[in-house]
Amino acid sequence: MTKQTIFSFSIIIIVAVALFFGIRAMNNAPYDQAPYPDTVGTMPADSDIILGNPSATNNPPTQPAEIVGKTWGWKHNIIGGDAVVAPNNPEKFTVTFGADGTISGTTDCNGFGGDYTLMSDGTIAFGPFMSTLMYCDGSQEADFTQSLVQATRLTIDAEGNLVVVLGNTSNVMVFEGR
Repeated sequence: MTKQTIFSFSIIIIVAVALFFGIRAMNNAPYDQAPYPDTVGTMPADSDIILGNPSATNNPPTQPAEIVGKTWGWKHNIIGGDAVVAPNNPEKFTVTFGADGTISGTTDCNGFGGDYTLMSDGTIAFGPFMSTLMYCDGSQEADFTQSLVQATRLTIDAEGNLVVVLGNTSNVMVFEGR
């Protein structure tokens, strides 16, 4: 390797590490709390959100065991209650919640990981994600990860899908168990 290649690679590593720690320092997620409590509150089923009924709570409470240790594949996003954004290669987009408060996943281009905090009322917060940095032309990775970091609540709907509410909106990400 040339000196210029080594120098360029070193700069990339330094910037990546600085970004990771800078973003983590700015994140106000409650890291001092347990990764998840005994139960997670209810949220509306996917179909209730599509029909504009975000206050529906006809689901039983979600148990952490229902999401932890299971691989979830991205099925689609529902934006504004009716527009659907689906992955071109759904088998490549996954998330797995660890019992230790960590999350790992894959996209159609890179792998990623980070921390999460799940509260008893269904509120979820993610710490910063670390990711491999490959470039893939036509990737939907940005759609996936930018949606995921907006997550505020989650539940399991009547069909067994993981429904992740994005912000304070009717926008959701829907995952199916694998």
